[in-house]
Amino acid sequence: RLLAHLVQIGQRSPQEDHGEHATGAHHVPRREPITALVAVPAEAEEERPLDDAHDVEEADAPAEDVPGVEIAAACDPEEAAARTVEGLGIPCPRDWREALRVPSEAVFICTPNAFHAPLALEALRLGRHVFCEKPLAASVEDARAMVEASLESAGTLTVGANLRHFPNVAEALRLNAEEAIGPALFCRAWIGHNGWNRTVPWYRRRPISGGGTLLDNGSHAFDLVRLFMGEIVHCTGFTDPPGGGGGEDPVEENAVGIFRDREGRLATVQSSWNEWAGYFEFAAYGTRGYLKLACRESACTLERGGLDGRTELRDYSRLPSRSVEAEVAAYARGLMEGRRAGPGGYDGLRCVRMAFGVYESSRSGAAVPLWGPGDEDLRRRMEDHCRDSSASPGSTATSTRAADPSA
Repeated sequence: RLLAHLVQIGQRSPQEDHGEHATGAHHVPRREPITALVAVPAEAEEERPLDDAHDVEEADAPAEDVPGVEIAAACDPEEAAARTVEGLGIPCPRDWREALRVPSEAVFICTPNAFHAPLALEALRLGRHVFCEKPLAASVEDARAMVEASLESAGTLTVGANLRHFPNVAEALRLNAEEAIGPALFCRAWIGHNGWNRTVPWYRRRPISGGGTLLDNGSHAFDLVRLFMGEIVHCTGFTDPPGGGGGEDPVEENAVGIFRDREGRLATVQSSWNEWAGYFEFAAYGTRGYLKLACRESACTLERGGLDGRTELRDYSRLPSRSVEAEVAAYARGLMEGRRAGPGGYDGLRCVRMAFGVYESSRSGAAVPLWGPGDEDLRRRMEDHCRDSSASPGSTATSTRAADPSA
């Protein structure tokens, strides 16, 4: 869907970019191409059903207007897919190394999880900005290597989190930023779907996927938990099968994690590929009230309650959900304006760490620490990096290292 959306952007005519569709929008003069795409390896080119009702709307929705963006290249080793892209007038080398040699400012990595790290490491070495789909990597080690590389690169590392752009989630995050419910006391989340991806072979191959539903769907829930509670330092949990499989064994289809932050506050996350009426529910309870978010089949709502018992229900079900389009548009605008748009690589690393903490706990039967001296050191270096970046001269994405919001 990212590829389809960016193709729509790239195929816009100059009249569309400067005409009525751009009325009232912040105009950025067209420069060099700012987007390169790395698509998926041949074995992963499998058609899948849509996630939920919101995906149906996303797939049919028109791309949001982003003047100044064009496709520099795409990459897909599968001949039929590559020819389709070339038919749109977009260069599509079959080898990703050749694609990265095409002049560009940013790279979208939308491959199976195990390929995220090698592609990102090379793109960052070349000084490109990298948008990597979630989860950031198929292992904690690969995710950390990507973050380390971003500290040495002129490019930035961003991880996909389109759930932040669901209308009810976006409003909940705005309310949280205003401290509408006060400091969080606890959070609970469940997320999942009916297991459509069980028909896509790489999702169930642990060496390629890294894990099952907890790494796949749970990444969204982990992101929300951290946004409301801050850093997570401890976990315990269970998966089915235990430990999320292992080797060539099937990855987990169900998982539950209990997490604790620095202050001892608790959060629970349940993730499933057997959730027949997906997709997610999330609740945050604070000192002055609560927020409950739900996306169940075609429903999309946000409930806000206070200590006085009063409640307010906001229903977004009739609004077309264009979370993927909104995410890509925000990222592109951020690059053109020299600022971060979306969670940074560090956020992606911490979410991967939460998933693998539950895997470890399920195998060992013991609680698992998620924070240690190495994590503190990386956090400190991220803060130093962001401080230096914010003081750098220039305002364009090509000359400024955008600050990582998690720091």
